[in-house]
Amino acid sequence: MVKSIKQKKHIKEYNQRYREKNREKIELNDKKFRKKHKSDKIGIKRKKQKIEWAKQNRAKINKSQSKYYWNNKERILEKGRIRALSYYHYKIKLLKEKKCCERCKSKEKLELHHKEYKNELNCLMLLCKKCHTKIHQRRFRK
Repeated sequence: MVKSIKQKKHIKEYNQRYREKNREKIELNDKKFRKKHKSDKIGIKRKKQKIEWAKQNRAKINKSQSKYYWNNKERILEKGRIRALSYYHYKIKLLKEKKCCERCKSKEKLELHHKEYKNELNCLMLLCKKCHTKIHQRRFRK
């Protein structure tokens, strides 16, 4: 079901009024929930486990990375060459044309993002640091 802008605005206003009227009730429920799930901080535990595993298996990781590099050496070097050739030349061109992030229109910390590793202007996007990070995080989650 697609909601109109009026409906969305109405829902948002209703939620704001509800939160204002029931602030204490909401805070109490939040405290109860946090107390009940205090030991359930899976993200932090998992991160610590990954760090510990990496420390214990440094040789295994190095071997795996080395194997990947030698199996994909040409591709990796080609990507590096394209990046080096195009980065400054195209960044200057894109800055002159667009002057801001293509996603959020920010003008701070601009970077180039390669959609594909071809030495062409239409394969590049000018993004701020935040949007560039989000794109790469999304790509690696798949």
